[in-house]
Amino acid sequence: MQLSARLRSSELEEFFSQAGKVRAARIIEDRNTGRSKGVGYVEFHEEESVAKAIALTGQKLLGIPVIAKHTESEKNRLALQSAAQAQDAAVAAVVQPASVDLSQHRLYVGSVNFDLTEDDLKQVLEPFGPIEFIKLHRDAETGKSKGFAFVQYKNAEDAKQAMERMNGYVLAGRSIKVGLVTERGSNPQNTNSYQNSNGQINNSISIDDSDTAGYAMTSHIRAELMQKLARGDASLGALPPPTTAPAPASSAPSFIQLPVVMPSRAVLLKNMFTDADKSEPEWARELEEDVKEEAEKCGPVVHIHVEQNSSGEIYLKFDSVQSAANAVQALGGRFFAGRQTVAAYLPEMLYNVRFPRAANL
Repeated sequence: MQLSARLRSSELEEFFSQAGKVRAARIIEDRNTGRSKGVGYVEFHEEESVAKAIALTGQKLLGIPVIAKHTESEKNRLALQSAAQAQDAAVAAVVQPASVDLSQHRLYVGSVNFDLTEDDLKQVLEPFGPIEFIKLHRDAETGKSKGFAFVQYKNAEDAKQAMERMNGYVLAGRSIKVGLVTERGSNPQNTNSYQNSNGQINNSISIDDSDTAGYAMTSHIRAELMQKLARGDASLGALPPPTTAPAPASSAPSFIQLPVVMPSRAVLLKNMFTDADKSEPEWARELEEDVKEEAEKCGPVVHIHVEQNSSGEIYLKFDSVQSAANAVQALGGRFFAGRQTVAAYLPEMLYNVRFPRAANL
């Protein structure tokens, strides 16, 4: 990061060649203006070259000290590699009182995009309530996802709402299947027995995870869910601290009852412009530059998008959750061009699905 605006990809490759043989080097450019975003990616032939490249942080390139670090996908890979055994042990160690029936707490999530991780699923499913664990099943030899996972919620009501709202929801291009897990031929009180048993899935979902579609969620309901996740609460106001408990669900659950979105690196700004602001040809680009300049006072912005066909929405992705939290605090409720803005977190997973180019930023 922090690359000079006039830096070329060939110069980026030459600079990092001192760390090892470079396979590819690319500078990210704005798709509308073609100007550099000050961020680039370098891929090496040898893995040991990465550590040497990160050690170059602070050295000047065209007069500007560069910042080098792992991509988010590489961080996730390393974290998964080091935590896999610990995670399996933690799942195996989950113990519940014998009197507690966990069958209403567990969900099967099938037809999952093979590129998604446990963290991705957690960002989408945790707004419904506290999750005790997520187990994404992987091939023992390759480590690749098998396309299905088991989720256990702390509260049965949260699991019920997640099943009702997310069954059939299109996630990363696939309509996921969500249902309750029941055991067959095993002790229903055994927390982990479902993982190895010939389990059945309620809600008419089979465990073989075939590509048959689940319950067909209408576009209207899906849009309501996306809007709810984006705004955090019904009033579109500033989000409460992460420790705030979600409102208890009533007997007739609705989208208004969804818990607020937990802090993430993704932020949605609302009420930033109106149709009257769209008269100038370059209005969106100029607005993007103004908002980015103001937002970067809270921390580095790695992606920004002005939703031109909306009623004032601007999407931002920051380098860290702390930077995003600073932005929500600083920009929410402020007046911009005479209008009071609204700032809310978005699940980073949904942000990356909406803007695939931002997934590795």
